[in-house]
Amino acid sequence: MARVAPARPPAAGVAAGEVVLVIGVHRDELAFGDAVAERLGIDGVQVLRIPAGIDPPRTAPGESFRSRMAHREMYLQLRQEVGSRPRLLLDLHCAFDESRRGADVFCGDTGFLDALRPRLEEAGIAADVRLVRIAADGDAGEGPCLAPFETAHTWIPPDVWAAASPRYVGIEIYRTASGSGAPRDWDFAIRLIVAIASCAMSRPNLA
Repeated sequence: MARVAPARPPAAGVAAGEVVLVIGVHRDELAFGDAVAERLGIDGVQVLRIPAGIDPPRTAPGESFRSRMAHREMYLQLRQEVGSRPRLLLDLHCAFDESRRGADVFCGDTGFLDALRPRLEEAGIAADVRLVRIAADGDAGEGPCLAPFETAHTWIPPDVWAAASPRYVGIEIYRTASGSGAPRDWDFAIRLIVAIASCAMSRPNLA
């Protein structure tokens, strides 16, 4: 894993080392992550580039166990690398959908997801972002306080996604161009990252 230092002026409210952006967990998404990171320009956001990532999740019989273990090992290694000092761990992923621009944002903290809504409105991207609560296995996501959010389960260990610090937020960008994406995809990803980072800096990390 290699850190890439940002090179542009700082963004208000983000101190050095408080936000870590991870790119390349899945090897076929690294080119998109590189394109976003090169244009991000937020001092204080450290980019953690994984040059030799793993395959996306495999769910076919005979492949799911190995894939699950590969994800577990990758994210535990990532947790060890990042430590607990940053306030926010942003995990950037992408998929291809030429029909629409959009993103899913995953977090285990519903309070954070609630606080993120007005930031997305301010950025003009709320209609294109779906907020998803990460839940433990066996958690069906029922209850009035959880109703606004869809629920997803993950192969990422709870030591990562449920940690109070750094707070884990996964991002899945639906890029409209294949390969590394197009400028409009990178711009959308950056606007989303800025909104999430500013939200994280405005509220404490709670267990």
